[in-house]
Amino acid sequence: MLSIEPIKTGSDGNLYILKSNDVYYLIECGIDKRTLLKTLYNKGLFLYNFKGCFVSHKHSDHIESIKVVNEFMPIYSNRQVIEDKNINGVILKPQTKYMFDGELSVMAFNVEHGNAENYAYMFGNNNDKILFATDFYKFDVNLKNIEFTELYIECNWTKDLIEKALQDDDENKTKYERQYNTHLSFDLLKVILNESLNLSNCKKITLIHPSKEVCDKELVLNELKSLYPNIIIEFAINQI
Repeated sequence: MLSIEPIKTGSDGNLYILKSNDVYYLIECGIDKRTLLKTLYNKGLFLYNFKGCFVSHKHSDHIESIKVVNEFMPIYSNRQVIEDKNINGVILKPQTKYMFDGELSVMAFNVEHGNAENYAYMFGNNNDKILFATDFYKFDVNLKNIEFTELYIECNWTKDLIEKALQDDDENKTKYERQYNTHLSFDLLKVILNESLNLSNCKKITLIHPSKEVCDKELVLNELKSLYPNIIIEFAINQI
């Protein structure tokens, strides 16, 4: 069995727990050390229970606790994260299959996120295949040959809300311009779901990293559920 449990998602921190049968991994470590340790403890877990941490990119809301996490496990990511942050870990080559503990297959894909080198991941175990993709605006990989059973994918903003914010909110205009240029819109998400991914065997889509200000969640859910009535679709719920 393969599963991802969202603990925290968004611009103020990101953390997920990946479980492959009885083996635990972290995805991202973008919350402070104290909150991280307390959150795991409340679930009966400790850092020494985890075999590794997969990181998408170098921004602080994805790597804030990377030093303490790295004391207990290797970090798997791209060159910017491993070399620039002087991390004990492994640089994963894009579109190359890696095996962990004899049961978990992992493949990284390049996705565009401004100047930050960024990885999306495919995790596989037995018959389960999960795509994890966050903090990107461009997805050039065609994965139609892979039958994903589950997706964790960003839906950061919707067109009407971000255009209104750009027009009316001068104080935060720079932030919204950055979101517009480096994060995934709902419109582009629909294109990716339709043109780049194979959803024939997909059971659930969890939407991650939504903007609190410029993502109309109700609009997104209503439209996606009408397009994919046989798939469970929901936004990830923050636990902390």
